Parts: sequence; C-alpha cells; structure tokens
Amino acid sequence: MVLLKIFTLWSALFYFSLAQNVVDRLQEQFVRDVLVLSAYKDRFDNYLYTRCVDDNQCAKNTIQALQQWDTVQNDTQLLTLLERKLALSTIDQNYFEKLKTKLNTQELHLENSQFLSVVDLESQKLILLLWDDLSKEFHFIGQDYISSGNMEREIEIQRGDDHYLKTPAGVFKAHKGWRSDGKAHKDDDKILGYGKKDRFIFYFGEHLTIRYGVFDTQKNKIYDPAKWQIIKDRLKFAMHSHESRQSMGRPNSHGCIRMDDELNRFLDNNFVLHKPNINQNQWSHKYASPPNEPQNIDLAGQYLIVFDSIK
Repeated sequence: MVLLKIFTLWSALFYFSLAQNVVDRLQEQFVRDVLVLSAYKDRFDNYLYTRCVDDNQCAKNTIQALQQWDTVQNDTQLLTLLERKLALSTIDQNYFEKLKTKLNTQELHLENSQFLSVVDLESQKLILLLWDDLSKEFHFIGQDYISSGNMEREIEIQRGDDHYLKTPAGVFKAHKGWRSDGKAHKDDDKILGYGKKDRFIFYFGEHLTIRYGVFDTQKNKIYDPAKWQIIKDRLKFAMHSHESRQSMGRPNSHGCIRMDDELNRFLDNNFVLHKPNINQNQWSHKYASPPNEPQNIDLAGQYLIVFDSIK
C-alpha cells in the first residue's frame, strides 16, 4: 500500500513536470516564432525579404545572425518594437483569472488536452491557451494583437462594396478552412487580404451580426452617422493572415479577424484550430496541404472564443 501511494505520488509529480515542460516549451516557441520574429520583420522587412523571400527558416537563421551584430543590438527602433511585442509574453494575473472565470461559463466540450484560442475585442488581442484535461486547468501560452471588424468604416463604402460588420462574440468551432491563393482580393488595403500564398484561413461558418445601414430606401448614401440605423446581417466569419501590420491592435476589418503572418504560421503549424482537419492523428483535408512545420498534433484544438470584453 505504501509503495502504491509512493508510485501514485511519483506519477502525479512526473505528469506535472511533463505538463509544465510542454507549457514552457510552447511559451518559448511563441516568444521566438511570433513576437520576436515579427518585431525583426517589421524592422528589417526589406533585408529579410531580399535574402529569404518567403522562406521562414531562412528568416529565422538570418535573424539569429543579425542578433550578433552590435549595430542591431543597439538599434533603438528595433528595441522599441521588441519592447512592445515582448510585453505580450506575459499576462496580468487578475485579467487571467477573469478570463478563466468567463471561460468556465461557456459550453465547451473539452474531452482531452488541447489548444484554445480566445479573442478579446476590447483589447484587440488573441490569447492562446492550453487546456490540461488531467489537472482541469487553462495554461497561458502567448498573446498577440489582432484586428477585428470596424463598423464605423461603413461610411467609406459605395453601393456594391463589402460591408463593415461587427465581429460576432461567442463560441465558434472551426470548419475545415482553406489556404490562401496569395492573390490580391477586393480589399480596403488593396493588398493581399488573406495573406501570402498557402497561409491557412480558419473558417467558422456564417453567423448573424450587426452593421450600420448607410443607404436610404432609395439606395442613396447617408453621410450623417447620426441618421444611421443598426441592422442585422450575416458574416462569413474567418480568421486569417493579413499583410498590413499597421492595423493590428485596433478594429479595421470587414468583420473577420486579421492577424500577423507569424501568428498565423504558429496557429497553423501547431494545429491550434486544425482538429476538423485531422483523422486518426493524420492530416485529412482533401483540398488543403498540411502545415509546413507540423508539431503538437496531439494537442489539436477547434474552439475560438470571442468576448466583447474580459474586464
């Protein structure tokens, strides 16, 4: 009996240590591959593109070399970018407790350890969590700025343009999604609205939301916002990469959630929302290629939880 108790205690400690190792590794990876990488790409975008084009491993290797340069280590613009990004590597404990309380009120069917993606529309951030099914705990992995729907931009549209809708709040399960064709679509920034070729577009189906009605019954544009009415509309809701970094951290999209390329790669490579694309621990999407750097398939998730505010 004593030996059994000792074995049970040892097993529990081993599991805790193993789980903590997984969390620590993922946190370090998030800092390196999302936060630091995006700061260096912001600062040295032309240099990295010239050397590496769209080779992510080449970019990582080049950045490792750049980090040894004295001029880079003392570059004030880079240091400012790094400071802003690395501030996202930790989460305020009071905020995190409120987030966990709100999550516990949602109807989530978590039958195994897995990733969860949370968006706080008020702070314009995506917060990546790992649910530990044995300890029944949420672990913070990392967070980064996103850009959600901006209804106020409805004033810019003309008849026939895409509307600007509110990003809906709620619990959303990922569908199969698809990969970007890398072409410039009709978009307010006139650039690659869904990211570079082969970036994954995480799709959550069509959902009811709201927007402003800016045309009268004769289909004339109403330019006075005081006369706008809030109307219901439907949004084909997705979360995807976007080539413009300037809008991250503030609402600017048509209703979908935009993210930096580095965050998109992390979610894709780590199967964060790829559970619908997996069958018997193998990639099963017939019309989209698997991630380039696949890892953590055993932690594949499917939930995106969007809150208007966590505070």
